[in-house]
Amino acid sequence: MLYWLTLTMQWLSRRLPRQTRWQIGGFVAQVVYWLWAEKRRATIFNMSIVLGLPERHPRVQRAARLSWRNYGRFSTDLFDIANHPAEYYLKML
Repeated sequence: MLYWLTLTMQWLSRRLPRQTRWQIGGFVAQVVYWLWAEKRRATIFNMSIVLGLPERHPRVQRAARLSWRNYGRFSTDLFDIANHPAEYYLKML
């Protein structure tokens, strides 16, 4: 099943502009953040350590939520890697 999900995501990434992929990936990751309570608590705890603030502090809450959004965006780029030759990425250096 994971194989077919990966192929589907690669197919979609060929057809969607990067900005659209980022919006979708960020949204989906934030939905997962709210639904997966155990991981949400772990992320909040980790951010409180990193920021040196209590877990209930608004900056901690925001950083935890945005870290998931950014991970969702990053994930969409991972699926797009297979859609380009190595030269495409080497030009970006």
